[in-house]
Amino acid sequence: MRNLVAFGLLVIILSASTSNAELRESRRADPKEEIAPRTLRSYFGAFKPDERARAQVSGKGRSTLGIYVFDSRGNCVSWDDNTKLQYCDELATEWVADAAGRYTIEVHNGGLESNIYLLAIH
Repeated sequence: MRNLVAFGLLVIILSASTSNAELRESRRADPKEEIAPRTLRSYFGAFKPDERARAQVSGKGRSTLGIYVFDSRGNCVSWDDNTKLQYCDELATEWVADAAGRYTIEVHNGGLESNIYLLAIH
């Protein structure tokens, strides 16, 4: 039920643009994207300078996920990896792009099981 509510909120957020910080390249992962245990997946995007950007990930509750954002120089500029909970796979993070450049968003699976997730970047 929790995942269904979170997915519904993601759909609402994606369908209504409440922010003027939009990706130059829109990105939404397939809801059935799977991540193996103890691995990561990387996504790339260019963002408007000096505007807020967000990334959200919602999993199926099988393992702990983390989301990290790196700038073009490899600096981690934002993250959410609530490691206090045994299974936390509903995460969100925000940052402000300091320059027009390529940013990397990484989804990490810190658990021992595969997880299926939805990623929204806006």
